[in-house]
Amino acid sequence: MVKLWLSVCLLFSLVGVLVAYVHTQNETRKVFAALQQLEDEKLQLKTEWGRLQIEKAAASASFKVASVAKKQLAMKLPENEQVMVIKR
Repeated sequence: MVKLWLSVCLLFSLVGVLVAYVHTQNETRKVFAALQQLEDEKLQLKTEWGRLQIEKAAASASFKVASVAKKQLAMKLPENEQVMVIKR
């Protein structure tokens, strides 16, 4: 009787360990899939950040050129009377 009870306890323990193992493996796969998705999003955000940095540099460069043209070279936009449109 003791051997039967011990065998039943070991069987339930084995089933419990196997269920826990399968559950852990499943959770690991879910977490890994989420990690991969976050890595993809990180790469997209990094790419967008780089593009925005380039746009910022281009905008500040044109602003700097316009600022130097106005201040150091005393340049300004021509008046409407000074603009001549040539048609072909």
